[in-house]
Amino acid sequence: MDILPDRWLDLPAFIWGKLTNYLTVHLELLLSGALAYLLLATVIALAIDCYALGYERSALRRLLRPSRSARTDWVLYLLSATRLMQLISIVLSAGLLYFMPKIQANYAAFDFRIQFDSPVVQFFFFLILDDFLQYWRHRLGHRISWWWQVHKMHHSATEFNVITVARSHPLDLALGSLFVYFPLSLVGMDIETLILIKVLISIQGKLQHSMVDWNWGWIGKYVLISPIGHRIHHSCEEPHWDKNFGHITPLWDRMFGTWYDGELVNETVDVTGNYMNKKGVVHDVLKAQLKFGQFMFLKKWSLRFGVVTDKRQKPS
Repeated sequence: MDILPDRWLDLPAFIWGKLTNYLTVHLELLLSGALAYLLLATVIALAIDCYALGYERSALRRLLRPSRSARTDWVLYLLSATRLMQLISIVLSAGLLYFMPKIQANYAAFDFRIQFDSPVVQFFFFLILDDFLQYWRHRLGHRISWWWQVHKMHHSATEFNVITVARSHPLDLALGSLFVYFPLSLVGMDIETLILIKVLISIQGKLQHSMVDWNWGWIGKYVLISPIGHRIHHSCEEPHWDKNFGHITPLWDRMFGTWYDGELVNETVDVTGNYMNKKGVVHDVLKAQLKFGQFMFLKKWSLRFGVVTDKRQKPS
């Protein structure tokens, strides 16, 4: 099947056909058990948060009486849950997510697959590799000047509401997918394993975006990143800047020198130079997209960007 139609006059019909096919495929995913488990993880995480903090301090209360920051969380979470975020990512990334599988197909003749006899060993190999790539995806999202302009949207949350985990710019998601899932697919990771990993770590990711005061002791220091461990990553306190990039485990932060091992714990979350949460999510997405284009095409690229670069600015 051709990637593009033969005649430009066929373009509207071509786009409509691709759009309806996309919605049909993802409607099936919406009705699948995987989505049900992910939604269940949200309910469980909200319940844990409410039990640990009490209703008055809970994410549930903030979501039922949303601030401007929480409204953005709601919109992006619902777009993610309904799979419409992927469609928006395709548009804002100029088709990057649409063409990625076709690019991957060109490498089908090369056997990069890594296989183990034991399915358990195979699963944990992909889990560790996924986490390693997620660490570098996250760290580069801070350090590369143009990537930081869209990743900053995740850091613009001024409160943690559990569903803040889904607060991402569509272009940030597209870049992350290219960086993480393209190499994982080349070494043989199938979609079933990917979904299983996402389901298993879903509650951890949501609790990491809760204000529960749990550091999990030595487990939080060496095995699994705790809610406090990730809250530190969202801190405006100078000792916390560009620390704790890990996704599942602190291993990579410790190995590459980005783990914060001090005693200071931030009571609030925000990002320096925060211009978002004032004019609505559409405004914030488009402004970040324009800044991405500016830093991608009109300015010299830099690998020394991120929170530290904005350190002289105060949160709005």
